[in-house]
Amino acid sequence: MSLKHGWRWMVALAAIVAIACGGEKGTATPTELQRVKAGTLDIVLLSSDEAVQQGKDAVVLEFRGADGALKDVGIVRAVATMPMAGMAPMFGVVDVRQTDTPGRYAVATDLGMAGGWQISLEWEGPSGRGTARFQQTVR
Repeated sequence: MSLKHGWRWMVALAAIVAIACGGEKGTATPTELQRVKAGTLDIVLLSSDEAVQQGKDAVVLEFRGADGALKDVGIVRAVATMPMAGMAPMFGVVDVRQTDTPGRYAVATDLGMAGGWQISLEWEGPSGRGTARFQQTVR
């Protein structure tokens, strides 16, 4: 594992620990930034902040079934793009990793500009295949 990827992994792990321990803000639960539906799944984007942050950040994705229980969806891939008027879109880095909790994924992001980003997800695993898209305003 390269230092670059190892650093992202450490940031994601630190964010998960901060969320689990209540973080600096003293809250035990992260903020739900957005929830999208894909078939029978709800995909929930969670953060210890009130928005995805510009630059390097760490958030959490949860995949939940109709009963609200976490569902393991296997491998998740993500792409972040920012539409640019009259130009090709800007691309950001999104690294999704499974955690020890099936259905919960640590996400390390590096989004170079504040503004409107689209985060497209694709997965394949025990709960089938699927896609979803989040629209997020990065601060």
